[in-house]
Amino acid sequence: MCVSAWNGRFGGTAEIYEAIGDLEETAAQLRGFPRSPSDRREITFGNFDPKCAGGGVNLRFHCIDRAGHAWVQAKIDSNYVSGGTVQTVLLAMPVEPAAIDTFVQELCAIGANRTGTAHLKGLDWPESAH
Repeated sequence: MCVSAWNGRFGGTAEIYEAIGDLEETAAQLRGFPRSPSDRREITFGNFDPKCAGGGVNLRFHCIDRAGHAWVQAKIDSNYVSGGTVQTVLLAMPVEPAAIDTFVQELCAIGANRTGTAHLKGLDWPESAH
């Protein structure tokens, strides 16, 4: 599957190998985030082993304050060497809990239907994040 991330300033893409049946399990790990301002969740698709085909994506969900403002940090490793360098991206973006809920539903649908797309829509960058 293809995973792409773009936060409005920075982005990356990786082709990864993931069992579609695992998507429902991954969705279950994210369901209900955030339950509290200290809630942290982390999911990984693919792998980061350079000896394996495909790349990896790690998503770390966390809140940045006691009000529960959620952010996701995405690490994308293409496992593709270009000019002697493995293409890697680390980015962050704010997200609303409702967008995470939609993402969870879309992951479940892909798992059930064996086809589809899941989007995690981020928020516009707040001025304080510049």
